[in-house]
Amino acid sequence: MKTEPNTTSPHPAPLRAHLLRQCEAMVRHAFASGLSVPGSLVQTLQTAARSEDESTGIQPLAQAHGRLSQIVAPATPRSILVLTDEATTNRLLRFLGPVALVRRMMLVALVSLAVFILAGLSSHVNAESGDIMISQGWELLLNLVFFLAAAGLGASFFALFQVNRYIVEGTFDPKYETSYWIQFILGLISGILLSQLAPVDLQGSAVNLTRASLAMLGGFSVRIVYRILSRLVETVESLVRGETREILAARELVTRARLEEQAAQSRMKLMVELVELKGKLGAGAASGELEGILEKLLNGLGLDELKEERVETAPAQEGVAGQTS
Repeated sequence: MKTEPNTTSPHPAPLRAHLLRQCEAMVRHAFASGLSVPGSLVQTLQTAARSEDESTGIQPLAQAHGRLSQIVAPATPRSILVLTDEATTNRLLRFLGPVALVRRMMLVALVSLAVFILAGLSSHVNAESGDIMISQGWELLLNLVFFLAAAGLGASFFALFQVNRYIVEGTFDPKYETSYWIQFILGLISGILLSQLAPVDLQGSAVNLTRASLAMLGGFSVRIVYRILSRLVETVESLVRGETREILAARELVTRARLEEQAAQSRMKLMVELVELKGKLGAGAASGELEGILEKLLNGLGLDELKEERVETAPAQEGVAGQTS
């Protein structure tokens, strides 16, 4: 008994059916774009479509798929198939965009624009308000909502501009849809941070940026805030490294000065003892007294340890000589 296929199965379609769908979508795209498609490829697709056996005709279908991919390049088979499927669904919101991502992003952009306009009608939103360190209460909340809407406009503008280019080129890939929403959320965060943490010159300058324009700029380009934070981290690290080097250099100078002072004192002491020895020699001192002065000089020069080593090694050498004899 023949059973109907289960359309609700979570398993993907067979490879042959998937290739056939992509090939048919690429042929329609090529014909609509005025591209030349060999008749043999069309004949191969018709033969494969008429055949009900899933195990036959896979090799010529794969070859036709590769040839069609070269014809429609730089567009990709996945992008063409997604655009083809989207053209037959969601006709109610079709005017907002050809794919679901664009339609959702358009709705977010319209909501951000509406909030931006409504919040801007309040008298609490002006060029001097919105500083989180000065404003408070409902006034601060209204300004933050205003900046958040501005950041949302910038982030959605960037996302729509970028995805529109991929759709026009036919290289849009739905697997990157999550990255666009991540970029949008990062844009909201960047807009709020840039509007609140960046200094604003209200007195006038060559480039007069308000907090709202900074919020929109942060939403449009997340890299700006990322580079600012990275530069701040590098600056703090360089300051810490500089202070560490200065501390180590100061310690080294102190240690060197202390050693030089000790060396100078040792030289001075040695000179005094040499003068004393010279006086003793001139006065004809006894040999025992001269030996005591010389022993004191040797101790001052640090040679007493060398003398002790010679005394200790001498008996050992005599013992070795006795054994060898």
